[in-house]
Parts: sequence; C-alpha cells; structure tokens
Amino acid sequence: MQTGSGAQMQYLQTFALSIGKRYQELEPDADLVSPNKTAVLRGYEGWAYCSRTPDKQIFLVYFEKGCPRSQVRGALLNAAYRAEWFDPRTGAWSAAGMLTSSKIGIIDVPDFPADADWALRLTHESTDGDLPRVDLHAHIEGESPGDNGLSPVEATAISRRLGVRLGILGEGGCAGEIHDDRTLQTFLDSLAGQPVWRGLQVYGFDWQRCLSKSNLDQLDYVAADALVFPQPGAKSVWLWLPGVQFPDAQDFMNRYVDYNVRVLSQPIQVWANPTYLPASLQSRYDELWTPERMDKVIAAAVKNGVAIEINAHFAIPSAAFIRRAKAAGAKFSLGSNRHAVGIGEIDFCLRRARECGVTANDIYVPTRVLPAPRET
Repeated sequence: MQTGSGAQMQYLQTFALSIGKRYQELEPDADLVSPNKTAVLRGYEGWAYCSRTPDKQIFLVYFEKGCPRSQVRGALLNAAYRAEWFDPRTGAWSAAGMLTSSKIGIIDVPDFPADADWALRLTHESTDGDLPRVDLHAHIEGESPGDNGLSPVEATAISRRLGVRLGILGEGGCAGEIHDDRTLQTFLDSLAGQPVWRGLQVYGFDWQRCLSKSNLDQLDYVAADALVFPQPGAKSVWLWLPGVQFPDAQDFMNRYVDYNVRVLSQPIQVWANPTYLPASLQSRYDELWTPERMDKVIAAAVKNGVAIEINAHFAIPSAAFIRRAKAAGAKFSLGSNRHAVGIGEIDFCLRRARECGVTANDIYVPTRVLPAPRET
C-alpha cells in the first residue's frame, strides 16, 4: 500500500476479522498465490500475500497494485468457493461470484475491480451439489500382517493434504483386535486429540454383550457388514477370500439377503460393503441383485436409519441400487475401505453419488464437530 496507507490500516483488521474466530487458524503462505509478484523484484508494489485455514475452507488474499492476475493453489478439489472483493481504501465488500477449483485444487482469480490494491476472501460453499468430503471407512493398520500401518498423526496429515475428514475404524466385537472394554478404550485413547471421528466395525451379533454402553457411547458411529457369512452346520465363510464358491447362487442370495437384513437390524449407523458378492459371483451382480432383493435390504436400511456406504475399494453398490435407495429415502455414507494405503481417496464415491443424484443432504456425517486438522 502506498498513498493513504495509514488511513487504510483501520480496514485491515476488518478484513482479517471478517471470518470471526477462525482468523486464529490462518496460516500465512504467499506461495499459495502464483504468480505472487511482478517481474520488478525491487519495486514497492505488485506483490501478493495469502493466508489459509488448515482445512482449506477459507483463503484471505491481498494483492498490491500492479500484481499480475494470479491463481490460488491448495484449495479443496473440484469445490465451490464464494469470492468477495474487499476494498482496503473504504472497507467495502463486493461480490465476485462463485468460483470452482480444478481437479488439482487451483482457483483462477477473477479480474481486479480496478488498478489498485485489493483483498479477496474465498469461502468454501457447501451446496447440494458439493458433497461433504468424508471417509468413514478408513483403517490405519496395514492390510496384511507385516504391512506398514499409519499412526493417528500420519492419518491426520493425509486428511489435511487431501481435504477429506476421516473416520478411523477399529474392528472387533467379542473377538478380534477389539474384544472387550480394555481393548476398546485403548483404541479410543489412541485417537484422543486427533481431528478424526472414531468408529467401530463390528462382527457378529453379541458385541453389545462384550462392550459396555459407556464405552460404545464414546464412539462416533458403528458400522457392520455381512461378509462373515454363516453356513448351515458349518463354520462361517469369509466372503472376501479368494476361492469362495456357492454352487447354488440363488440359494446363497436368498440367505445372504436375509442375513443382511439381520445385520441392518442392529443399532448401527453405517452398512459397510453393501451388496458385496464373492469374486466367483461378481460377474453376475446385476442378475443376482434383483429389484426384489434390492428393495428388501433397502427397506431394512431405511426402517432402521442406517446409512448405505458407497464403497470405493469394491466400487459398490451399483448405480441402479443407489438410485433405488435414494428414491426410497435412504441415507448414504462415503468410504474408501482402505487399510493405511489409500485412506481418504473417495473420488469414486463422489462420482457415483453425483451420477445418482445424491446430494449433501443425503450423506450421513457424524454429529461431533471436528477441529481443523493442523500441521504437525
């Protein structure tokens, strides 16, 4: 600022405090603006400055007179931002329209209102077409024994980088890694202070006997699926393992649908891996998931208030299933279903949801408000 800079100082506070208490979260980074200076490096004008909240929801940018038209980097991907110009000479605001970031998080700055200093506020707008970027099916342990996992801090760093809020799932019930109050409390304690939701993917139907209500109430949500499938007079089958066969596919489907309805009758919030089929039957998905079978499990989900997961790992459910569920009033959740590598990668979920007309109002998000993920 040059002429009248003293008089303009009163308005800088107005600009900074325009986002309320969130100004305390702002992190300065001029490199988020490109270019951020003119070719005249020893001049006294033509530079740009930027601060951003860690969750990429808000940018405050200041352009000196003579600054070239720029781009703002580091935004949420394919997201809508409300742009507003601030006149530092008068303290007046003017609308600059809605801007959409690119697939790599770049926003093109509109033309400056005049050849002078200007400030710009970019605020992420959540609309029905702008789905919440949440992954409620993220595991931080490795996929297989010996695989590297993630620490909660490393998971938070991924959340921040991708602009995706994470729900970290433990697994268990009366068996497995989490099988009693002690192991559940250990899981809860491991995530204390981290800006993530805490969920539990349960197996079987007796988990409420093994885990106390007081501990379960500390979770943000409970998820369940039907992939550990009981067989009459035999041990349960793990449907995701290679080589699983069912010679009578129709008999399997009838029993499988009924079992899913039973799973959905539990006090859970998310139906994970919905409509999954073992590898030997996946080529017959459209044949086996008939309208009648779809309607039966959808009705159970709607009746019990359980969100149907859109699952990136297995690319399920089908678009036909999701459209049918939406028409029936179902809610949905988004999940990568990844172990360490790939958590937060929900592009498939977002594409499938938009393809089927799912809006932000249709997406289940846990009620606890998370603080912004911060650099470590």
